[in-house]
Amino acid sequence: MSKLEFLERLKFSTGRYVRHLEIDVSLEHSLFQKLHAASASLQAGEVGIAIQWLEAFLAEVEAERGGKISEAAAEDLLAQARHILALLSATATITVTPTLPVTETPTPTPTETPLVTETPTATEVVTETPTPTLMETPVMTEIPTATEFPTETPTPTPE
Repeated sequence: MSKLEFLERLKFSTGRYVRHLEIDVSLEHSLFQKLHAASASLQAGEVGIAIQWLEAFLAEVEAERGGKISEAAAEDLLAQARHILALLSATATITVTPTLPVTETPTPTPTETPLVTETPTATEVVTETPTPTLMETPVMTEIPTATEFPTETPTPTPE
């Protein structure tokens, strides 16, 4: 049997367990989605991706074992999936496809800062203070006499 035929057999067994109510119907879509993706990856030659899908199938069966998947059904499905994984792993060259695009982080470029080689000195600000100018005021050289300044003297009036 080929690896693909083993995978088809695992799909058939999973469907049979769902029909016989050994696997809860709520898990059917999720389990088949993983098996179909593994099959498509294997057909495309992407063995590493097929392995990842089968590992996801195994993890879900293990998680639901004894609950939504009966112990007997889980044992059978796990054995079949592990057998397929062993076949794939023997010939696999795992290729990892990044899920996020790789972007380069820009490298910061140094900025040039001018170097100060001289210590700056205080700048002198010269403001001219206006010099007061003397206004000429008349200077008296002579002292006035009484005749030059009339003075009034009161004269008595008869009553």
